[in-house]
Amino acid sequence: MDWKEEYKRKLVSADEAVKVVKSGDRVVIPLLGGANILTGALAARKDELRGVEILQGVSSTSYPWYQPGYEEAFIVNCAQYTGPLPRQMMWERRGDFTPVTYAMEFKDLDERRPGYIDPDICIVVVSSPNEHGFCSFGASLWEKKEYVRRAKKVLAEVNGHLIRTYGDNFVHVSEIDYFVEATPYNPSEEEMEEFYQSLPYPPEWRAKLKALNEEVKPPLWRIWMAKDALISTANFIPPETSYRLIRDTVLGAGEVPEHCYGIAHYINQLIKDGDCIQTGTGNTSNPLVRAGVFEGKHDLGLHTEVAAPGIVRLVRDGLFTGKYKTLHQGKAVATSFSPAVDLRQEELDILNENPLFELYGSHYTN
Repeated sequence: MDWKEEYKRKLVSADEAVKVVKSGDRVVIPLLGGANILTGALAARKDELRGVEILQGVSSTSYPWYQPGYEEAFIVNCAQYTGPLPRQMMWERRGDFTPVTYAMEFKDLDERRPGYIDPDICIVVVSSPNEHGFCSFGASLWEKKEYVRRAKKVLAEVNGHLIRTYGDNFVHVSEIDYFVEATPYNPSEEEMEEFYQSLPYPPEWRAKLKALNEEVKPPLWRIWMAKDALISTANFIPPETSYRLIRDTVLGAGEVPEHCYGIAHYINQLIKDGDCIQTGTGNTSNPLVRAGVFEGKHDLGLHTEVAAPGIVRLVRDGLFTGKYKTLHQGKAVATSFSPAVDLRQEELDILNENPLFELYGSHYTN
């Protein structure tokens, strides 16, 4: 069957897609899934479902089951990290937590060890198909493809804004059971102003966030998609903490803390030309590129879990060449070039369909 015909046949509404979920099923939403439409439709079935296990990675959106009243329908299990959004749920002991070692995440499933549980449903967000019928997972892959391969049914939201990358960051139309088209739209100025005013912050903090967004100029659809998460987070995180989180971690726009210059200086002395680098993301590691940690170095390689903010531009500018790598020579390899660059259009444009960058699953890069 032609992939275009298959895609049309599998294209349904969100309400229709989530009908495949039954009481007692195990539903997996991989790390940074962000499937707002499908999760909303699933949550709307809370009065008819019982004991559905939600195994989810850290979320970039606020799922309805974070609120009280969903406990009989959904047993929420946060894997890897909780993140700020479900924290209130965890404090109230309405959710569970499972630590994960990425390199061994699928060992029990693949070796069929006692107690393994196959996922019944996997919910992901993908790009629209290319001319060959392949969809991309965008700038952040993690374990999404591995769960797609192992789940009995796969539901995919199609976001036409997602970029495409090289590596193992693709899935064919034939591997997905149901598609729901859900490309976010760019809100109007009036809608954005209403959003700013809806934040439960003092007026001066709402004004600061608005000014920050206008300075960085991220794609508005990304803010609009995350607006409910930002609002819910603001209800229990102080405004100065929330503002700093958005500025430093999401937008990558904060000033470099003074201590990071010292750390970058010492690390720089340990790095030799041609070294292969692994980076991370966090309040200390995020600013290190801007603090000059790689200044004066040549022909560095990259094989990492999360690429620190700013590395994408260094690959483009030729500081990271991968010339001396023995694996994936000449390629910058990661499982995620976000969270920070998720909202930096310049870096997304560099990544999009650029053969210098390759994304692989977190079980591989780790």
